[in-house]
Amino acid sequence: MTDAGGDVSLERARDLPMLWLDALRDVASRSAHDVKNVLNGVAVNLEVARSRSARGGDVATVAPFAATAAAEFERATTMVEAMLALCRPTQQPVDVAELLFRLGGLLGGPEGERVTLPPRLSGGRGVFTSAPSDGVAAVLARALLAATANDGTAMCEMRCERGILVHVRRTIGDVPPLDAELTAAVFPHGIRAVRTGPEMQIFFPSLAP
Repeated sequence: MTDAGGDVSLERARDLPMLWLDALRDVASRSAHDVKNVLNGVAVNLEVARSRSARGGDVATVAPFAATAAAEFERATTMVEAMLALCRPTQQPVDVAELLFRLGGLLGGPEGERVTLPPRLSGGRGVFTSAPSDGVAAVLARALLAATANDGTAMCEMRCERGILVHVRRTIGDVPPLDAELTAAVFPHGIRAVRTGPEMQIFFPSLAP
């Protein structure tokens, strides 16, 4: 017979994919407006460039609008690629830094105005955790969603000292706490989230060497 603690642990492990899917849905919903605005910018600038070109406009009058359309298209492509990457199953072990940058890029707005991300590690090195990918992604997503709610902006830092510490700070006002169901589900995997006013510190266990 399986003990009660084992049943609870197994149930919470099964809950992690659903908790991540719920968080991903909210990330997609929040970022959809930004993607639409960027695509609208592409369409408007391309139409101006086409119209001026059709009227015999020279390169100097057409090029700025074509260049703006290209830049907007690049932003849209980056955001869509980040969403597609998040929708694919994440391999274990999971790179915390890569997840943070993908989520921050989507929730930060087209120009990153809502989320300030930490510098990437030199040499493209990853920051890997032994925790399950669904739990890591769900906690990071919920922390950034909370910090940027109601037009809020967030600053993120990351340190690797006896584990991986992600620090999320809401620049104005307090950051809401994470859902109790999520914190309970990730607790057996060594993930901890501590909120103090505008700050949230999230700890992930490092991958054993």
